[in-house]
Amino acid sequence: MINPMYFGNSPLGFFDGAANDKHSGIGVMVKISSTHHFKAFMAVGRGTNNREKLIALCGLLFLCQNLGIKVIYASGDSKVMALKGDS
Repeated sequence: MINPMYFGNSPLGFFDGAANDKHSGIGVMVKISSTHHFKAFMAVGRGTNNREKLIALCGLLFLCQNLGIKVIYASGDSKVMALKGDS
């Protein structure tokens, strides 16, 4: 579970995508506060699971851009977002 206090006042974003032999879809959510959030989901045709997760991440960033959100902490269950840091 994500602790919202860790992220201060920045919104939280969640994304996921899924695919099977017949359908594919994505879902995104931006949580602005404990009482305000935006959700979006849609079918995106046929593709692979990784493709759908990448489309979902792009959809999350597109939603944030349209809401005027400049900083967001995004979470998903995909290696699409795995970044390598300098340690």
